[in-house]
Amino acid sequence: MRCRNLARALRRRGAEVLLICRQQPGALIDQLSKEFAVLTLASLPASRQAIDRAPGRELYAGWLGCSQEADADACLLALADDGAGPFDWIVVDHYGIDQIWEQRICAGLSACQARAPRLLAVDDLADRVHHADALLDANRLDACARKRYEPLCPTDCHLFLGPGYAPLDPLYPQLQPLAPQRRSLRRLLIFYGGVDQGNDTALALEALSHPQLSQLEVDVVLGPQAPHHSSVQRLVEQRPHTRLHRGLSSLAGLFLRADLALGAAGTASWERAALALPTLVTPVAQNQLQGARALAASGAALLVPLQSVPRPRELLTRLILHLQECPERLSLLSDAARSLGDGRGLGRLVTFMLGPCCHRSLRPACLADELLYHGWA
Repeated sequence: MRCRNLARALRRRGAEVLLICRQQPGALIDQLSKEFAVLTLASLPASRQAIDRAPGRELYAGWLGCSQEADADACLLALADDGAGPFDWIVVDHYGIDQIWEQRICAGLSACQARAPRLLAVDDLADRVHHADALLDANRLDACARKRYEPLCPTDCHLFLGPGYAPLDPLYPQLQPLAPQRRSLRRLLIFYGGVDQGNDTALALEALSHPQLSQLEVDVVLGPQAPHHSSVQRLVEQRPHTRLHRGLSSLAGLFLRADLALGAAGTASWERAALALPTLVTPVAQNQLQGARALAASGAALLVPLQSVPRPRELLTRLILHLQECPERLSLLSDAARSLGDGRGLGRLVTFMLGPCCHRSLRPACLADELLYHGWA
């Protein structure tokens, strides 16, 4: 989804965009094909269960489905057959890819076009070496973030670190002035990502069955491919003041109206922060853990690792009751979220990639610019 946001922004600036995806369970190829040209790589036989049990880096390598060399060669062959190019930029967003794939794809394209393409790597983990001209990690809030990446990237690699560079839909900075400070808990939003494989949504709805929470209005969002739709639908029907939304094009409206979110720690974290929405955040995958911890350390969210705590349902209920009874804590979370960024990361990335627009404008500095300013300094 973050790649889709970047692709949309590049196209608005006049760039031609081509996406390459491998056909795998959960792939969004049909959805992306409605907007962009998409080259589809053939699916590869792999045991999903075996992949999910793999440790550390083996897990992400398993997601790729083959060796990095084989994947890069498949991409180059698909591009050659399509006759696409030449390319100015390659954007790669995959936890199973490092400098091996990046060097191979750049070398392959450089051999068949006059000018070598540049490469933007999207990363959250800081656990592998990159061959990149630029690197994006919007989840980094710690002061040592740059030192973590410098040994992993070329010396001339531009590092875009922190939520000031999060690739959010332009709707979020437009709505940010309308985002209120949350002073009471009346409406709650549940969204644990487009798939929610662990069905944390059902757990959250069960936590909201407490009698003292019965008057809360609740919006529940599932992606179009969520596997637990039926069980969630039953729980929604059993609870008053509860609505189920599926396959929404944007969550901005629901984020703006909610007083508290229960959700995962992906790109939605920075969408919520842009609209000053407090969150009980749960990392639903290993690659989300660092971002969830960073959010909690900033004071914009409370970290709730549902998969690793005893009686997670009771924990969620206690935390929601606490925020209902202590609205000043909710307000502090809301203020901290607002300070994390202005939601204009896409503009900064696209300006770096394509150069500045002809038209520029000035605006007063605000509190949300603090992290960006420190990054510049």
